[in-house]
Amino acid sequence: MAATGKKGQLTKRVHRLFTENKIQKRKGITFPLVLLLLVVGSFSLLAFQYAQQKQPTVSVSLDKMNLLYVGVENPITVALEGYTNDEISVTGSNIELKPTGNGKYIVTPKELGQVRIVVSTHDISKSMLFEVVPVPNIQAIPNGNFSKKGKGSYTSILTPKEMRELKGIKTELQEEYGYTCEVVGFELTRVPKKDDAITERNSGGDFKGRVINLVKLANSGDVYYVDQVKAKCPGDEEARYLSGLVFKVK
Repeated sequence: MAATGKKGQLTKRVHRLFTENKIQKRKGITFPLVLLLLVVGSFSLLAFQYAQQKQPTVSVSLDKMNLLYVGVENPITVALEGYTNDEISVTGSNIELKPTGNGKYIVTPKELGQVRIVVSTHDISKSMLFEVVPVPNIQAIPNGNFSKKGKGSYTSILTPKEMRELKGIKTELQEEYGYTCEVVGFELTRVPKKDDAITERNSGGDFKGRVINLVKLANSGDVYYVDQVKAKCPGDEEARYLSGLVFKVK
């Protein structure tokens, strides 16, 4: 073979004879190893997805309103899938939180903006953000019988005696939200049938001083206007303006 072959061929053939099996073995290992890695990776992904899907669902529902109102007691209901109410802890920041039983709580936000309510157990913790807004405007009303006419104001038709017996101005109770506002002041203008109008300023909701004197002058044909009504509602830093009233003396 050495005599007939080219120089170096014998060395190459011997080298190929001893290395061919090793190359084949290496090629044979590659595919099963890749397949094993793919299987393990797939199971890991499925396990992760399953764990994500099995995360317990937390529910914090506002029982009366879609938003939380500042300074007002807002009832909520809390539930965590797979846990009893006794196993659940509910906390939050910038709020007063009072449990009332059976997964129900009273939340009273202290300031406007957002509050975070955290529902947790011994092994998990979930949190949710809620908007906190001012309470809606409320209507000023007289202390007495009246009827609503038109939009944004009340018109009361009273006898002179009924007008003189009025004690002041108050605000109606917002039964749905469970709050009322305090009147801090207003202006009362008397327009007599045959005389000039007189306006007096009153502090608080009850008639005082010169306003009482204006009311005592009520006669048939007079009209009384209540304007510049200011009231302070829960959570208000400053008093807000409310719609006025009109008293017609028949």
